[in-house]
Amino acid sequence: MTHAGGYKLFLSEKNKTGYLGVYANTPLASGKVTYSAKDKHRFIGKFQTAVDAAVAFAKDKAEKAAEKA
Repeated sequence: MTHAGGYKLFLSEKNKTGYLGVYANTPLASGKVTYSAKDKHRFIGKFQTAVDAAVAFAKDKAEKAAEKA
């Protein structure tokens, strides 16, 4: 998926999730995996799906770009 939530997502062939800045966390006791979004050393949040984390990462990048403009 290249777009979601009104944002262009940052794709990554090197990342197992397929998205830049999105990481799968260790499975919970229930077997569910959560995903984290991180920008360098800053934690953005935990999400239920990789796409949700990728949207949060893209939104964070867009907000930072708007602040610089």
